[in-house]
Amino acid sequence: MKMKNIIVFAFSLAVAILGASSCGIDDVISENEVEAKLASGTISSTFTIPNRYDESSKADYVLNNDLYISGAVTIEPGVIIEVGFGYTITIEGENAAFTAIGGSGNPIIFRGTEAKPGHWMGIKFQDASSSRNVLEYVEIYHGGQADWDLDAPKSNVLVNFFIQNNRIAFTNCKFAQSGGNGFLVYNNGAHSVTFNNCDFIDNKGKALVAPHNVIHNFSATNSLQNNGINAVEINGQADGPELLKLNKLSNSEAYYIISDGLELSEGFDVAAGITAKFTSNAYIDISGESAYFNAVGTQTEPIIFTATENVSGFWRGLRIYDCVSAKNNLSYVTTSYAGKPDNSSGVQAGLVLEFYLSTATANVNNCTFSNSNGYGIYIDLETTMNGDNSLVEAANNFSNCQMGNVYIAE
Repeated sequence: MKMKNIIVFAFSLAVAILGASSCGIDDVISENEVEAKLASGTISSTFTIPNRYDESSKADYVLNNDLYISGAVTIEPGVIIEVGFGYTITIEGENAAFTAIGGSGNPIIFRGTEAKPGHWMGIKFQDASSSRNVLEYVEIYHGGQADWDLDAPKSNVLVNFFIQNNRIAFTNCKFAQSGGNGFLVYNNGAHSVTFNNCDFIDNKGKALVAPHNVIHNFSATNSLQNNGINAVEINGQADGPELLKLNKLSNSEAYYIISDGLELSEGFDVAAGITAKFTSNAYIDISGESAYFNAVGTQTEPIIFTATENVSGFWRGLRIYDCVSAKNNLSYVTTSYAGKPDNSSGVQAGLVLEFYLSTATANVNNCTFSNSNGYGIYIDLETTMNGDNSLVEAANNFSNCQMGNVYIAE
């Protein structure tokens, strides 16, 4: 055990320390300076928070106030910071940097002073654009005390980037035992938030809620286990030259939630075996001559597009619009509970193939369309599916489609 002298401050920061010292005055001043900075609630300079104890269960620092970081902070491996009820750690501004690199078996830990979900607010990154925002082997527990605001529900971590070129990377991190979501990325700007080998475990809400450009990089290296809703939610709209890929999740029971309209003019790639559930008014719209919709499942690993509630016509469905790409392929895809009227055209179907500037084309085989409040498939004028529209119905499966299996405009 590290044995160091501690000067006890009359601040709201309480630190438990055992033993007597054999270290020099420089160590004492350094530790006191850290305590003073944490207790002041503001760090605006370049600063290092050192590890005090080797014991994995012993807190190095106890934070009983909000902490605002606008400078460059580095946290050493093994540091454990406990946070009191309702408090927040905020990293904000273009000059703010938060570098917390632990090690395997020697993580950096943030946790509540009480080991209860929702004990403290969590860690908030606000427009912190430094490339030094790197967290590796960091574990964050017991956040999610309350919603961040009306549009940002409670979570262990909030990344809220309004300005462009913000970035932050999480590797081998754990987000656990939140009173709400494990992690929330808010806003849809041009920013980079990446996760590699991270665990989202035992959170009361969803594992992760983030925009499509964050989910695009989310892979099966990340683990989702025992969350209240064991899902990754794509929040907000996508509108413009966007590409989205849904990778397979680590847990076969985990799924994606799509909570708004995704209008993609580059492409949409879907891995075999994924399930995506759509909220009311949600939809996928692939448009543009070079855009494509590539969703190829297998007989043993189908792709499932369904609703968050098993109600016919609960969500709008899938649309391929004005696309001539040979990559428009759907195979072993199940689409259910779609067919809510399109806001612009009024078309109701699980899958719509339309054109405006060019002839839209697609191949759709071994797919299932069920419980649509409209058609299973709607094929507009001058569009071609499977090379011959008359072959479409025989190539796919249909059940309980209220307006009919396939509509082919004449």
